[in-house]
Amino acid sequence: MKLKGQKSKLKIYIPDDIDRAIGENARHLVNECGRVVRTKAPLNVNTWKEAFAKAGDSMWREIQNKLEIKVGSSYMKMQAFSIDTMQRLYRLWKSRLHYYYKICGQDDKERLDNPPPDLPKEQWEYCVARFGSDDFKRISERNSKNRLSKNRTTQTTGNLSFAEVEHILTQENNGVKPSADVIWLIEHTTEDEQGNLEWADDRSKEIHEQLKDVVAAHGDSMTQEEILLDVLKPRSGYFRGKGTALPGYSKGRQLLEHQNLIHNQQKTIQEQQQLIKELQQNQERTTKQLEESREATTRLLQQQKEETQRAMDTMKEELLRELAARVTS
Repeated sequence: MKLKGQKSKLKIYIPDDIDRAIGENARHLVNECGRVVRTKAPLNVNTWKEAFAKAGDSMWREIQNKLEIKVGSSYMKMQAFSIDTMQRLYRLWKSRLHYYYKICGQDDKERLDNPPPDLPKEQWEYCVARFGSDDFKRISERNSKNRLSKNRTTQTTGNLSFAEVEHILTQENNGVKPSADVIWLIEHTTEDEQGNLEWADDRSKEIHEQLKDVVAAHGDSMTQEEILLDVLKPRSGYFRGKGTALPGYSKGRQLLEHQNLIHNQQKTIQEQQQLIKELQQNQERTTKQLEESREATTRLLQQQKEETQRAMDTMKEELLRELAARVTS
């Protein structure tokens, strides 16, 4: 029961087949996760796990005060998605603080005198010390190289994730879910002035071609998640292609290995079936050849028997003629 003056909570919808909020209030949940992280999560720790251990309960209560899962949906899925989103935004927040660190001063003394707005002084002091350490510089350089990797793709739908684009297209298509290659096309292309599609990068186009091939070959027998997993491969427990905040199968690599094992077993079975078929065909040919040989032998024996009988009849007639001639003489 809602008390007087109490605001209604926004309803969040998370489908059964994915672990990501979609629909009209999905963005509100993500924004709230970002606000909670910036106001509640401590920075003077080494990992998100430590940050959540210190402030996780408080952060989750903040989210629950404003949003709730729709009836029939899973409370646990909303909690898992919220925590995962906060983890992603926590890393993004620290990345933005690092960028601010690089532009707000020439040295650490000047940087300490220019903290970001609304960030407690002790938190900024820790950030300055952390960002200036040799370990962090080494990690930052490695991550910068990884971001320039040719395997990265550029998304053109802004904050809309794969799952959200999928939901929008499904609604526009009278409930029919588009295939993975169509969603990927929407997510990684733009239109030029003439209305022609342009790919955001060559890697995105290459992945789209691979998705098309898999959809064409196995579209009816594989789920979208299996198709994405087959093309993009699992990475760090996430479903690549479904959005960075979507946890994949907790054992994504094991699933892929399991699928490969099934594929290899099916291939072996097909090879064995083909071998059995060839053996049966060989056996049928051999049986037919034996029957034909038996029939030919029977015919030959019959022919020889008939020829022998004719020869004997001829010989008998000649003997009878000789005997008759001797008697008359």
